Amino acid sequence: MLYFCKRLSNLVRKDELEQKQRVVAFKEKITGQALFKEYESLEEFRSTLREDLTKYLLTFKPRVVSLFCVEIRNNNSHHKFLDSPDMIS
Repeated sequence: MLYFCKRLSNLVRKDELEQKQRVVAFKEKITGQALFKEYESLEEFRSTLREDLTKYLLTFKPRVVSLFCVEIRNNNSHHKFLDSPDMIS
């Protein structure tokens, strides 16, 4: 998710105007390909970001990662799968 400030700004220098043109071109390029939101105030940004992060964390499902461990003791190997971090010793 990308966030863009839509508050009016007083762009007077050439480099500021060029930067604004690049931002507008980037937004046009990603429209339909990436999710983005616009905000006007810092408080609106904080609120929107907090809401989006909360939604993401409530729907986040961690992946189970299996580790294959080979332990060699006295020239004998012992193999096992470790399915959770508490199995790692």
